[in-house]
Amino acid sequence: MKNNIFKASLCAVAVAGVFASGMASAADNTSGTIQGTIATATANTYQNYHVEIVNPATGFKKSISIGENGDYRLPKLSAGAYTVRIFEGDVVKLERTVNVAISRDTIVDLKDDIERIAVTGRKVYLDTGSAESGLNISAESLAKIPVPRDVTSVAMLAPGVTLGDTSFGDTGQTFASFGGASVAENAFYINGLNVTNFRNGLGGSGIPFEFYDSFEVKTGGYSAEFGRSTGGVVNAVTKRGTNEFHAGASAYWEPNSLRDTAPDVRYRDGSIYINNADDYKHSMETNLYASGALIKDKLFFYGIYTLRDIKSRGMLSGSQDVSEYQSDDPFWGLKVDWQINDDHSLALTAFSDETTNPTYSYDASGELKGITEESRGGDNYIVNYKGYLTDTFTVSALYGVNKYSLTTESDADVNCPLIVDVRSDAETLYPGCWVNSIAEKGDDKRKASRIDFEWQLDDHLIRFGYDREENTSFSQQNYSGGAYYRYTDALPGAELNNGGIVPDGVNQVVQIRQLTNVGNFETISSAYYIEDTWNATDDITVTAGLRNETFNNKNVNGESFIKVDDQWAPRLGIIWDVNGDGNSRLYGNFGRYYLPVANNTNVRLAGSEDDRSRFYALDAVNADGTPVYDPANEIGGELINSNGQVKDPLQIVDQTIKPMYQDEYIIGYETVVGDEWSMGVRTVYRDLKTAMDDICNIDDVMVAKGYVNNHTGCVLTNPGTDISISYSDADGNLVPVNVTAEELGFDEATRKYLALEYNFAKTWDGVWSLQGSYVWSHSWGNAEGYVKSDNGQDDAGLTQDFDLPELMDGAYGNLPNDRRHTVKLFGSYAINEQWLLGINYLLQSGRPINGYGVGHPDGTPAYGDTFYLDGTNFVPRGSFGRTDWVSKVDLSLEYTPEWDVADLSFRADIFNLFDQNSVTQVYETAEQSVGVEDRKFLLPTGFQTPRSVRLSASIRF
Repeated sequence: MKNNIFKASLCAVAVAGVFASGMASAADNTSGTIQGTIATATANTYQNYHVEIVNPATGFKKSISIGENGDYRLPKLSAGAYTVRIFEGDVVKLERTVNVAISRDTIVDLKDDIERIAVTGRKVYLDTGSAESGLNISAESLAKIPVPRDVTSVAMLAPGVTLGDTSFGDTGQTFASFGGASVAENAFYINGLNVTNFRNGLGGSGIPFEFYDSFEVKTGGYSAEFGRSTGGVVNAVTKRGTNEFHAGASAYWEPNSLRDTAPDVRYRDGSIYINNADDYKHSMETNLYASGALIKDKLFFYGIYTLRDIKSRGMLSGSQDVSEYQSDDPFWGLKVDWQINDDHSLALTAFSDETTNPTYSYDASGELKGITEESRGGDNYIVNYKGYLTDTFTVSALYGVNKYSLTTESDADVNCPLIVDVRSDAETLYPGCWVNSIAEKGDDKRKASRIDFEWQLDDHLIRFGYDREENTSFSQQNYSGGAYYRYTDALPGAELNNGGIVPDGVNQVVQIRQLTNVGNFETISSAYYIEDTWNATDDITVTAGLRNETFNNKNVNGESFIKVDDQWAPRLGIIWDVNGDGNSRLYGNFGRYYLPVANNTNVRLAGSEDDRSRFYALDAVNADGTPVYDPANEIGGELINSNGQVKDPLQIVDQTIKPMYQDEYIIGYETVVGDEWSMGVRTVYRDLKTAMDDICNIDDVMVAKGYVNNHTGCVLTNPGTDISISYSDADGNLVPVNVTAEELGFDEATRKYLALEYNFAKTWDGVWSLQGSYVWSHSWGNAEGYVKSDNGQDDAGLTQDFDLPELMDGAYGNLPNDRRHTVKLFGSYAINEQWLLGINYLLQSGRPINGYGVGHPDGTPAYGDTFYLDGTNFVPRGSFGRTDWVSKVDLSLEYTPEWDVADLSFRADIFNLFDQNSVTQVYETAEQSVGVEDRKFLLPTGFQTPRSVRLSASIRF
């Protein structure tokens, strides 16, 4: 151990430079720090001083000595209120109560017998020891403003965060985009455990809002401790028990009767496209909780049980089918904290967010077609250990299990094939009795472990650690009824995407597609890091970190199909306390951030997937929606996307592939104005240096090179670069083949983001608070990232982008998360001791609108609907303007009557007070088939959430 610590310190010193004077500053993601300086004595009298830090609520007490420079520091403190006493001998020279927040340093100084108390004295605290950007907010502060009770809404309060499209996730879910990244590139933590959805990156496990204690939203510049994200990080901790027993209940009701609906959408001939007037949504949540001490000052508990009743109904776009969704499974959560002694503590968090949600599907006549059961969530366990090994050396460790079900199935999956009818004369888009397009039995499980150390070495704070995740996925997929029928109009002479030519006299085609895939898949991710926070002078702090990441994705046979080591991620931050008094800071930061390969890639690319299609002339459609066709009238040959065989990794992964990573640069300035205001500006530039995706024209290129008896399908690579892949020679032996970027025909994947941010905050003074920001930002390039908002494709890492070179013609431009202007304001005002008013305002510009066709003007065969076309005309990305600006005002009013028996409150929240109905998404497909216009083109498919009211009441004993 001593030898490892010595080596780590040498590495940190080499990175940071030579020793100087001052006090280093840093904190981890589940706790905070109290630190300060004693400047009232000479160096030879520091031993007369010591500091005592006490948490009155839990009885925690820790006495620490003063360092050689008059500094003291106590990390690993749970969020909450602490009493700090500074002693000279037995005499208390200073006593103050301060609030500790996660990932933040709280400063208590004693200088010439005049104390400078950050947070409590000035009320405004600038972290002059960190170059991170983001928002740190407690559940108590959130309770003062109107916020929907989900993590995305909390993240939306931070500058630089915008709301993504509603195309992803389960019913009612939305996700946030950080700094221009796709909504699938963020990381989510609960009590230090990574709970991010590692299948496709969309969201993660969640707990009821009542269980959260505080949030930290990291929008940039985060330390080497964090990785596996090129977007942002949402870091949350739960509530915990204290010596005082508490119990309570809260209820939140959002009735449909107090909810408005979005406008109906009609075709240009006046017929209905989307009927929103009959939408229905009702939710009720009741929380019961209790907390206290099982053993005073030693063992504490917090338990919560949540009852939920959620119902919604809406019409499927382009169809007369109606879907009704229900969710009523309860949630339970438990946090147990054991303060073993003053130096060691252990905590256990357990919760279950497992649900089985039925969705009822009805046809236009109101007859029940079938019921889909969606199983989501699962059981989660987290064990945290914190230890003070010495006054200057601490350790924390974690082991956690995170489970999430992805099973979606219905009785109709057996006999009802998936049918989609996009013909111009179609009566409905979705005929037949199917209710669930793809039936899947799926489960994800994460086993995570990590250990972190902190070592205060004179003027350097050295932090280092290691973490490892074992992520396993089981997936069994097939189309409902065993087949997918797609009916399209067609023009004689047009080429289909299997190369077949539509014969004369044929104007309608049926595509019959079959898909099966089953297997277990595993990914091992690990990382180690070292970081030195060094006060180079009294006014300048340098944070230098280095993170090394490895991921190893395995195929269905347990063999590595892509393994990348030594992903070196440097982080460097420089902070200048301009006046030396903590009232202003000028800072800069550089960071490199890597994103691992999602397990979705294992399932789709490295499994036994069998995906093939045939095309026939369509004669008619039966009453049950199935096709009438003559097998003899097949058009072209069988199109094989994958043949059910597990491919050799050398055939499906570029052997020169590089990991996906992004570089970020930040320069900012913050200052305190008066005792209660702070203001800041910063500029952010992000550059996606390398992207991963699959390319699917490799077989055509290899045929041109003389390899004629192979079928590889798609290859995972860095688009726009040379690749090395293995193909079978004439004797059937795999031989390496190098293919240049010019032969493949792709441009490099690019995504860039530039933002200018202004923010301000007026801290709560018992009467009012206000916080806000304005962000001008620009996101541009030819690749959105992990997922594709343009067509709602959540196939993380394997989107339609870069499948063919022609798909990328016109792809360069303003990307889907390009929201040029965003204004945010939120705050609260105490009308009197009983009444509290809250406000939350958002103004955001729209996103670019594209036009997509199914064929390319140069004659490339149809390939879905992702060519940048308006019918037969080539039009680049974003050629059809932008969606509407979104303006939203949310208000809350809370009444807290005086009652000696318990704390009681009643509240009403009104979301979208003025019922603005701006269009947030439109239908971007311009044609149904080559040369055949799609009448839905540019019709609205999404509006901002209509006005709703949430009524709530709570009681706490």
